[in-house]
Amino acid sequence: MNIKTQAQLNIYKICSAATKENPATRERLMTATGMPDRMVRKEIERMRKNGIRICSTNRKAGYWLCQSEAEYKDFRRSYASRLYEGLKTLSAMDRATEGQIEL
Repeated sequence: MNIKTQAQLNIYKICSAATKENPATRERLMTATGMPDRMVRKEIERMRKNGIRICSTNRKAGYWLCQSEAEYKDFRRSYASRLYEGLKTLSAMDRATEGQIEL
């Protein structure tokens, strides 16, 4: 486990107690860390980059630690889909420069 700050430790503890069916809400994480929503999300992203498997879904607003490999694979599929959609949006924006700034 690669926890670097007290805020990350608080997030980890709360997400450890959460489940896919009962995820830790962003409001709960903001209260526990004393950080605004955007900073909590950045900390979660840092933790993920350090290999901590914090899951989330598009359907429920919340986070939890993966309980199984199957749960992680479900999260991974959803996360990859969001990344792919973002890349498609960037590609469309890159192609639509007529009358806009030059890239």
